[in-house]
Amino acid sequence: MLSCKAQVSTSQLIGTKWKMISPSGEDIVKTTWEFTNKEIKETIYFIPYNEEIINVFPYYISSSFPSVFVHNCVGKNYTGKYLVKLLERNNRMYWYTITSVNWTTGDMYLFRQPAEDEVGGRPVTIHFKLISKGSHGGGRR
Repeated sequence: MLSCKAQVSTSQLIGTKWKMISPSGEDIVKTTWEFTNKEIKETIYFIPYNEEIINVFPYYISSSFPSVFVHNCVGKNYTGKYLVKLLERNNRMYWYTITSVNWTTGDMYLFRQPAEDEVGGRPVTIHFKLISKGSHGGGRR
């Protein structure tokens, strides 16, 4: 799966909303990501507590492997195989390899390799399902 990396553009993601399918504790937590041109809004809903947490991350798409977060790339319409986001409160960059996006079925797979200094991190493939396209996102035009 990793050998066939997908190319995605920022404009394809704008206005889309995705539900995390796996890894997920569906009976405990529901997670969604919504994309604007500059931010990912991550909503985590904890079912047992009826509580919701919202995180907002600046992001961009890159065609080259990210070594640092490039703030000037946020909000630009780039195409690439890496999704790069920043947790601003501790200035930590997270990157994902976009391994597959199928706009027909609404499936997106991201591979995340944790940083060497990340405590408790492990490589993981994340499966998202498209739940809304918005006016600008969702495939080719």
